[in-house]
Amino acid sequence: RHLRVTPRGNARMLAVQLIAFLVPFSSLAFVALQPNPPKWPESVKVFSPTNSTAAIEDAVNSAFKTNGGQKDHGQFSTYRYAFLFKPGSYEAQVPVGYYTQVLGLGSSPNDVKFTSEKGVYCEEGDYTFTVGALNTFWRAAENFHTSANYNWFGGYEGMLWAASQASPLRRIMVDEKLVLYQYYDDGSHPGAAGYSSGGFIADVKVNGSVSFGSQQQFFTRSCEFGAGDQAVWNTVHVGSSGVPKSHCGRTKTIPGSPMISIDSVPIVREKPFISVDSSGKYTLNVPEVRINSTGTSWASGSEKLDTRDFSKVYVTKPSDTADTINQMLFMGLDVVVSPGIYNLTDSLKVQKEDQVILGLGMATLVSSTGKPCIEVSDVDGVTIAGLMLGAGTVKSPSLLKWGTGNFKGDRANPGFIHDVFVRVGGTNDVNVNEVSTELMIDLQNGNIIGDNLWLWRADHDQSGQVYGGANPCSTGLNVDGDDVIMYGLFVEHTLKNLVTWNGERGRTYFYQSELPYDATTAYGTSGYASYVVNEDVKDHDAWGVGVYSYFRDYDVVVESGIKAPENLVERFWAPFTVFLNGTGSVKHIINEHGNAVTSQSQQWLCPDVPPVEGNCNKQQLDSCFPDDPTQPRCPTNIPVGKEAFCNPSTGGCAQGDRPAPAQDWCCYAYCPDGPAPTPSSPPSPSPSPSVPSPSPTSPHPSPPPSPSPGKCSDSDVESCKSFCSTDPSVLTGKPGYCNPQTSACSYGQRPGEDWCCYINC
Repeated sequence: RHLRVTPRGNARMLAVQLIAFLVPFSSLAFVALQPNPPKWPESVKVFSPTNSTAAIEDAVNSAFKTNGGQKDHGQFSTYRYAFLFKPGSYEAQVPVGYYTQVLGLGSSPNDVKFTSEKGVYCEEGDYTFTVGALNTFWRAAENFHTSANYNWFGGYEGMLWAASQASPLRRIMVDEKLVLYQYYDDGSHPGAAGYSSGGFIADVKVNGSVSFGSQQQFFTRSCEFGAGDQAVWNTVHVGSSGVPKSHCGRTKTIPGSPMISIDSVPIVREKPFISVDSSGKYTLNVPEVRINSTGTSWASGSEKLDTRDFSKVYVTKPSDTADTINQMLFMGLDVVVSPGIYNLTDSLKVQKEDQVILGLGMATLVSSTGKPCIEVSDVDGVTIAGLMLGAGTVKSPSLLKWGTGNFKGDRANPGFIHDVFVRVGGTNDVNVNEVSTELMIDLQNGNIIGDNLWLWRADHDQSGQVYGGANPCSTGLNVDGDDVIMYGLFVEHTLKNLVTWNGERGRTYFYQSELPYDATTAYGTSGYASYVVNEDVKDHDAWGVGVYSYFRDYDVVVESGIKAPENLVERFWAPFTVFLNGTGSVKHIINEHGNAVTSQSQQWLCPDVPPVEGNCNKQQLDSCFPDDPTQPRCPTNIPVGKEAFCNPSTGGCAQGDRPAPAQDWCCYAYCPDGPAPTPSSPPSPSPSPSVPSPSPTSPHPSPPPSPSPGKCSDSDVESCKSFCSTDPSVLTGKPGYCNPQTSACSYGQRPGEDWCCYINC
């Protein structure tokens, strides 16, 4: 039977078709409305001031028992935790272990306050000082106020955060001091501060001082400190106040290594955060982009936020698949990834402008089918934050792929990557199965900003040390887009160039790297380096670029730690290399500039920086080991207080602390004319540790520190006055100097006009 269609029938059919077309979208809209408050999984605990202190401490201590404690307990745990605190005051003590995050739920850090003696804190993972906090990774604390005043050691009272990479602090108000290392006297090495290899803090205000102590390196951004010192080898401050000005160091008045302090942050948007109001409704807060900013985003009370109701935010369950999460992303929802491990069979696809994926509690995405964990399309304003990305047993091209290479991006609305930590290996046993990826992060588009990235090919796993290129990964970061910025970039152990940068106008503010421990000699002969800027690049700047070597298994010789077009060499500010341990060497810092590092030494390129070690001439060696064997050697029990030391076996010349091993170095009284040798070791934390040279029993060995200036006796001051009045033209080349007005005692180069020479220190 034929249907006769009239004009009215046409209209009816069109209406039916339109309804059929719209029904799926109406159902999608219905699905998109998420519950607020959200349904948090068991891995998230939300506390309010009505919870008892005992109940809170029971929960956090239970997590810490699983993921914390001594001997780095929980380092490769499969458990993840996020502790969320509603606005109010808390007397609980909150230790933070592996894969644990503590977050305040206020719109300002001052809305959530910890009033207990220790507050929120992180101790080093091993009290053995040569391990210390070297493996204290993967934890975080954000968005609260602490009045902690516990005396951790020697008058260092306040908040303790003795951690290394991938352990950021953000949006925190600290009333007392912030202590970033730990001094623990186990009786075997009294006076030794535990080694540490941090670190990153941003948007933090500290009324007291911040102490970096034994931290090998550290980066701060947008912070306000009452006072601050510096880390051992590399310290970069951007837009932070209360810190020393930039200097090249290596003098008596500034005994430490070079330090960089940049007045303002050129462009940044702080990491998104979650808040809850008095009615229990949750909000995802996305801060605005700030240009040429200084200090915290929140302390002035004028912070501008894009507030997003949680009815438009999907909170994942650890059992979610990639398909489930992608449906939510496709509908335009922001996604909060709950603590857990997600084995993804497909990439999470971000295709909407300004979309946010925010992880809690070190939520971990693992590539299980050889695809990137996350793919970002050609859109502006995307934020990926608070996630760990892991390689799987099927090799992937990368673990985070951003763009197609055909999108310039928008400088006014750049993409951001906050606190993303990529791991190739570690959780696996290479004797059973390997994991791999070609690249960790691949940035194809322009105008992307990284803000605390640690890209780690594991040097150790559950079975022990990793050898022979197992868990292969060629490169940590590849940048093809223009106008890409990195604030706090850490890359370690990949098997080819650690970083390759092909885009124009790239900027890196702080870079810490370690070349692969298990490299073969082919690594050097193939011309690989840590940080490589393509020879065609015309514009690139980098501040505080550090390259560390520990060639454990083979005598590897790397030509240069950094490679860049020759006309860009002067655009690298205070680059340096460090020989940690092992064999081999890095011959130059950048291209053919800078001296080689061998046998636990460091070299910087910085104006007016003399070498860490010089070469002693025969006269000096003779004064150290006189031809007359009846003349006594310099006693090995005098570690300091002499002008200099030399090593007859190597011809090495050093000043300050006696280098290790002490028996190989003896003192002599005269340094050559010209720039004086500088201390062979960086400045110490206080109390000053007196430690032997390190051996890399853990991933990040560190050198022994050197002493600070002493005080002159009355007789020294008088001899100084007398000597200077007799011969004021003698300005250098004498064993010491003193300042009669302050009675300060120094040595090496003359610190200033107020200092005059004297004979005996």
